[in-house]
Amino acid sequence: MTFILLYFIIVPMTTGQAYVHGAESAVGFIVLFQTGWFIESMWSQTMVIHMLRSAKIPFLQSRPAWLVLVTTLLAAAFVTFLPYSPLAILLHLTPLKPIYFIFLLFIIILYMISVTIVKKIYIKKYQEWL
Repeated sequence: MTFILLYFIIVPMTTGQAYVHGAESAVGFIVLFQTGWFIESMWSQTMVIHMLRSAKIPFLQSRPAWLVLVTTLLAAAFVTFLPYSPLAILLHLTPLKPIYFIFLLFIIILYMISVTIVKKIYIKKYQEWL
């Protein structure tokens, strides 16, 4: 879903054009795509910690320790602001438009719902959680 949204909607909307292999504009497309992919990957990886740590629904039925929650939020914030920092040049990241973050929240919510459904199926089949 992330790939499709970035490749076909978000990056073309931001750059004003689709990806054209070998074109000079392809570099900007690629950097923007990789930045979006990087941030989404890091957000989903930090969220999976909460999704898999308990058989319960995270944040609703099971609250994480404050240190885990703070660490998660700091990690997500750090990664989110990297493209806007001086480190962006070294990491080949570029700033993203605010619309990206709306799509990102949508993707993360769908990801969490999917993991919850699969987790419930697993628990139903094996009568326990990892």
